Amino acid sequence: MEHTSPDNGICGCKAEFRFACYEPASYWENLEQYCILHLPSENKEVEFKEEFKEALRNKLNQKNFDFRGTVFPGYTDDFKDVDFDAEYVRFDEAVFCGDVDFRNAQFSGALTSFKGAKLKKGANFSIVKFSSTEGTDFSEAEFCSPEAEFCSVTFGGAEFGGWWQMFDKAQFHGEKTSFLAVEFSSTMGTSFRATEFSAKRTDFSRAKFSGTPETVFIGAQFDSSKETTFREAQFSGLRTDFSDARFSGECTDFSRAQFSSTAETEFKDVQFSAEETSFSQATFKEKVAFVGKKKTVFDTRSWVWFEHARIDKPELLTFNTVLLRPGWFVNTDVRKVDFTDVKWHGVTDAPEGNLKKEIEALENHGVGSPYTRLAQACQRIAANAEENHNYLHASEFNYWAMDARRKRQRASAFAPWRLIWWYWALSGYGERTWRSATWLLAILVGFALLYLLVGQVQGFPEPLDNVQSLPHAVAYSLGVMSRQVDKLPSDASILLQYLVFIEGILGPLQVALFALALRRKFTRGKG
Repeated sequence: MEHTSPDNGICGCKAEFRFACYEPASYWENLEQYCILHLPSENKEVEFKEEFKEALRNKLNQKNFDFRGTVFPGYTDDFKDVDFDAEYVRFDEAVFCGDVDFRNAQFSGALTSFKGAKLKKGANFSIVKFSSTEGTDFSEAEFCSPEAEFCSVTFGGAEFGGWWQMFDKAQFHGEKTSFLAVEFSSTMGTSFRATEFSAKRTDFSRAKFSGTPETVFIGAQFDSSKETTFREAQFSGLRTDFSDARFSGECTDFSRAQFSSTAETEFKDVQFSAEETSFSQATFKEKVAFVGKKKTVFDTRSWVWFEHARIDKPELLTFNTVLLRPGWFVNTDVRKVDFTDVKWHGVTDAPEGNLKKEIEALENHGVGSPYTRLAQACQRIAANAEENHNYLHASEFNYWAMDARRKRQRASAFAPWRLIWWYWALSGYGERTWRSATWLLAILVGFALLYLLVGQVQGFPEPLDNVQSLPHAVAYSLGVMSRQVDKLPSDASILLQYLVFIEGILGPLQVALFALALRRKFTRGKG
């Protein structure tokens, strides 16, 4: 590369960027002439540092903020505290080879554009005010090259106003991307459509999306390996849309977030596949919809928290065609929430899970009293299903709730001294028709065989004189069960008296349990 005398050569940059050139093209790189700004060489930080700095200062002094295609070779802090008040501020496809500092800058012209810019190292936009009337454009910009180490991007405390803000197809790499406490309040909306967040940590904590008719994260990819957080973020515009977004990595955090977009907040075909996703203590003020048309939205191999969520209008919180787990809703009242075509992990239409695995998952995530809390959650889901005539799910969750209460005690597998154990064993808490019918038949036939045996041993005394075959014994057992047999004579054996007494109690009890289960089965069938 050599420095020639000015010869009025044409800069080798893109034709549309030549309005941004500074002085004639008098620098050579790869047989092309360039002006000092567009010279595509990082070495100009060493060889032409003063020339570049002079050109930069002169343009700033002239309030000429057209830096389209400019290559900034090293650390740049010349824009800190600058008031960019020209009509157009253009950094389109600019390349920042080192860290860049825009702290406390103000962009107040008609348009601010960083479209397609490459900020290869760290970038600091803290407490910057973007209020360009036509909008602010960071679409297709790349922050922190994938090969760069230990670099971060921060917009912490920045304010975005004006007509719109656009980050469509932007890419954020590096250690951390921070939009901490940023306020988005443009007139027409904020868009992160198809934006890639692949820094180890992405932080939108306490960000405010307010006053905008639409906040869009459609197709955004949150692939931060450590954490993506919207903790305490506020979504209060007309509409918020996360459709087709993807959340992966170790943790996705929407805890304490407020969803109050007046039209709708939509999570349609979103993929929540982070190891842990949290909506704990989030506030759902208006319509929020988790809808799975092409995807199940939630991955049951991960864990999702809705614990202590505040649902101001539960009928406006919708889970439609998604896969859920009951343990995700401990300590949350979902009795009025809209569950439409939901598949519940471990329940009839998603048989790979079960109560034991759900309890283990709660214990692994540090939930105290997991049996009690899961029982309460299942009871609330059952009430919801009953209210919406989904009797199949109502039955299953009633069963889970009762089973969790039973298994809360030690030695729950065999505990005949507890009534709930008998309720489970004899009828599945009134939810298992086949079980109660089996026991009813067992009691009928079992006692018939005992009567037959007693008759054979004692020579068929009265009243067993007619019980000399199994059909007769079954008929006698049925009479005892229905209390239709004559009173035993005074000289009847003690053993026979005990058998009649015990069947006289167990028989009607099992008939009642069978009738209860049958009634519920019939009701569910009608529903």
